[in-house]
Amino acid sequence: MCTKMMLPLFYGVVSVVHAWTQEQLDMYDLVEEVNANFYDMLDIPMDASASQIRKAFRTKSLSLHPDRNDAPDAEVQFRNLVAATDVCLLIIFIVVESTVYNSHAHVFIERYVHSIACDM
Repeated sequence: MCTKMMLPLFYGVVSVVHAWTQEQLDMYDLVEEVNANFYDMLDIPMDASASQIRKAFRTKSLSLHPDRNDAPDAEVQFRNLVAATDVCLLIIFIVVESTVYNSHAHVFIERYVHSIACDM
């Protein structure tokens, strides 16, 4: 039978482990490759919303797309624009995800500890 009395005994067992996701590792690789401030590339503020980021991408892509840009490095410019957009959107996702986790972490931990206690 599971009782709430067992919960305090297991709080020391639960720890939060943070590891980089593959998306985050890819993001850091892009930052090194592009070597520019992505917000400046898109002409947006650092607190831009996802819709502002997408709108900036659409606007910039009209001039940087290889079909419209005759520069020898047009493909690189466009690839960098796509990378900047992806990173900015990923940053928003990470912030939202961590905010949701942080506001509900105690619930996740209690449920996990409770499930362990019930399995014993």
